[in-house]
Amino acid sequence: MIGQTISHYWILERLGGGGMGVVYKAEDTKLKRTVALKFLPPELTLDAEAKERFIHEAQAASALDHNNICTIHEIGETDDGQMFIAMACYEGETLKKKIERGPLKIEEASDLAIQIALGLSEAHAHGIVHRDVKPANILITKSGVAKIVDFGLAKLSGRTKLTKAGSTLGTVAYMSPEQLQGSDIDARADIFSFGVVLYEMLTGKTPFRGDHEAALMYSIVSEEPEPLQHYIADVPSELIHILSRALEKSPADRYKTMDDLLIDLRRLRKETSKVSMPAFRHIAQRGFTWKHAAFIGLSVIIIGALAIVFILPSLRKTPQLNPDMRLSTLHIPVRNVGATSVSRDGNWMAFSARDDHGKANVYMMNVSEGRLRPVTNDSAARIFSVAISPDQSTILYARRLQQEGGTYPCEVVSVPFLGGRSKVIIEEAQSAGWFPDGSRIYFSKFSSVGSSRLTIELWTAKPDGSDRRFEYADTVDQRGNFRFSWDLSPDLKSFAWTRNHSEGYTEIIIREFETGHERQLTFDKKIADDVAWTKNDHIIFSSNRRGNVNLWIVPSSGGEPEQLTRGSGADFLVWVSADCRRMIYAEAQSLGHIKLGDLVDGTVRQLTVDERSRSQPSISSSGAYIAFVAREESEYSARSDIYVVDRQGGEIRRLTDGPESKYTPSWSPDEIWIAYNVSNPAEPPDSNRVYLIKVDNPSQPRLIGKGSAVYWFNDREFIVWRSMKSYRGSVDRSDLVEFGEDSVRIIPILDGKYLAANDFRSSRRGAWITTAQSYQSFGLKDARQLVKGIELQPEFARDGRDWFYTEPGGKGYLHRISLPDGKDERVGRLFEGLGGDFSVRRDGKEIAYSVQSRKTRYVIIDSLFN
Repeated sequence: MIGQTISHYWILERLGGGGMGVVYKAEDTKLKRTVALKFLPPELTLDAEAKERFIHEAQAASALDHNNICTIHEIGETDDGQMFIAMACYEGETLKKKIERGPLKIEEASDLAIQIALGLSEAHAHGIVHRDVKPANILITKSGVAKIVDFGLAKLSGRTKLTKAGSTLGTVAYMSPEQLQGSDIDARADIFSFGVVLYEMLTGKTPFRGDHEAALMYSIVSEEPEPLQHYIADVPSELIHILSRALEKSPADRYKTMDDLLIDLRRLRKETSKVSMPAFRHIAQRGFTWKHAAFIGLSVIIIGALAIVFILPSLRKTPQLNPDMRLSTLHIPVRNVGATSVSRDGNWMAFSARDDHGKANVYMMNVSEGRLRPVTNDSAARIFSVAISPDQSTILYARRLQQEGGTYPCEVVSVPFLGGRSKVIIEEAQSAGWFPDGSRIYFSKFSSVGSSRLTIELWTAKPDGSDRRFEYADTVDQRGNFRFSWDLSPDLKSFAWTRNHSEGYTEIIIREFETGHERQLTFDKKIADDVAWTKNDHIIFSSNRRGNVNLWIVPSSGGEPEQLTRGSGADFLVWVSADCRRMIYAEAQSLGHIKLGDLVDGTVRQLTVDERSRSQPSISSSGAYIAFVAREESEYSARSDIYVVDRQGGEIRRLTDGPESKYTPSWSPDEIWIAYNVSNPAEPPDSNRVYLIKVDNPSQPRLIGKGSAVYWFNDREFIVWRSMKSYRGSVDRSDLVEFGEDSVRIIPILDGKYLAANDFRSSRRGAWITTAQSYQSFGLKDARQLVKGIELQPEFARDGRDWFYTEPGGKGYLHRISLPDGKDERVGRLFEGLGGDFSVRRDGKEIAYSVQSRKTRYVIIDSLFN
């Protein structure tokens, strides 16, 4: 092709090529300028629709006028139908070639990263997503300017979905998890790919690797990259934060925009830049005179005076965070870690963890050696708090035991530090901690006041539980994200704690023990939790005040909080040393996967793979689809949405949108409609609403009315519960009609021929069954009782055939109550992790259920303060 003329371009030489086409250097004979011509492989443009889409996107990219984006002059086509792009031609090399010579220094990498981010930010602002950000698509000119090329080609190649046969590892290595899984993508996919490029610039290696494409894809979706500290000595904490957040598996946990990432990049560049003094360098170059000496002396005097007036007093009053604080990761060899405590010397950790059956115990681990051993064998349903005594002789923990036939209240228990016999010291208490000198303990007790109000009582006692003293009580609204934490001041004269508000936020309050005087410390109207009062009179707490749940610090005297951690969260404070030099905190993430179990042969398939919180599955009548709820951000977020996945775990579609919480999806028998509920934390519980949505056209949800727990009679009619009554509705109208008796909740079963009822009246409490015809005539007068004294839970009956329930204690076994005869039998299959969150297919042969877990990573910060 060299020497040929294509259109008005004379081909001069071949510059390079790859899977996305061959690039030639050419002369524009009309405008007398040098250009680069990229000829696209014919197979990429055989599809007329893809070709048209590419032309449209390339035209949009050509309109971008930015120093860090390669200018597109023209899109053309040869006589034989081969497409080409005419671009500006730059002297230089690709970033790929530059990295092949060795890793870049932090200063150079951050400079290039800022330029690349600026170019991507400009494209994103115009609605253009690159989709194929990688070193081979970034040109570095001889003057050091980064130019992004090949906008739109990834979409043309079909790589917004799974990779095609023959695609190279070099391309897959930079894809985001959502690209590999075939999900819809947005600008956050470019942010992930950018993170991969930045990691490679610094280390010379991509963060995710594999010997073949399947292994590489698994690494991207499921594995964490090797820590940057393994390659770079004294790596800045800001750089670790940037890469950690950019490479989050879930788009919701990444930077929201490239502009947010740029803020942190510029902060990193500022920290790594050397301070220059142009004025003094100029003096040195021109010679030193007495005028210069006077200038320097006067400058020193002025700077010294300013330091005395403004800087020194503040340093005396407020210890400063150390910008050179060091971060390292502490490995915990178990999952589902909960409440945690660290010994006074920082050498031991005690924490709760749940096993595969949902049973919780307290474990002990040496921080430096990582050896793990159990301290208790309670097999509690939940452990709320763990606290090591200052002398390391005793561990306090608050637990709730659950056994067959009932649930036990929360209680505070003591156990020897090295393990042994546990002893209950406080009954009906939810959390406990130690005074710094070990002389007393403090604990909290909760009691309900109505449906949404809660009284919190703060008490102190001796370590054996005697000499209990009531300190304070407060009645708060527990709707929304209810959080509660408190800690003592170093002088033991005050305590800081979190007060919940009905709008769904919490603020930190400081109260003096003797006078009862209170003052508010935070005013963000955000979540505040995990309060700790340090020896140098600061308060560290968790908050979502900037979106992600991170740690913040503020003087106890008040002021503007300063951000301590900057990851995707959620971050929870664990421990601060007495000298305030070391801090340990936890990065926790609630996970939930949807699984499909065969009730005949016991086989199980997992339908979701990404690390998000998924729950409340509802399997359609045929079993072809499963609807479920996914929380959009962290566990502090009130937002959740309804999704649908096919039984093969392939395409996942989001059906709902908006900031509220959507929950309990319920399929119509014909699989056309899904009913679901919506709640707002700022509203009372009885304001929950019922919506209908068409699965094949979810853009217009229809409001049915107030209520919850929808159960279908048939393809078009359903029952809605509201408070203690039942109402009948239809897809053909928008009103709800009261149905049945007061204090009775109705569930249609067996295609609406029978009705089951949860009767809450004291004389008839329990589950009943009758025919639909008899109920409309005589109510429950001639109904037959299925279960006496207890109600059947809503999720057990959602499928409209037999009733199913799980054995108490998290054993993973499923029971069936055959209807209408009421025979109770174990299904006979063990499903690990099965709890009360499940749905059974209409023919009773398959179960969709969620398995919940908690992923926790511990981070140590050394040299926290200067």
